[in-house]
Amino acid sequence: MYKCNLNSKQMDHYLNFLENQRLIEMDKREPYAKRPLYITTGLGQKYIRAYKQIEKLFK
Repeated sequence: MYKCNLNSKQMDHYLNFLENQRLIEMDKREPYAKRPLYITTGLGQKYIRAYKQIEKLFK
């Protein structure tokens, strides 16, 4: 959050968007953690690979 220069409201907005798009999901392995841990889903990983391929085209 701080490295991206976002406040908590902005961060919540982006996390909700990514969850709704099924690109990330909250890690259910530690439900009582102080801070939620988000993991990239298979669809999110596929998106990242596609983005990197497109990025190479424009370099």
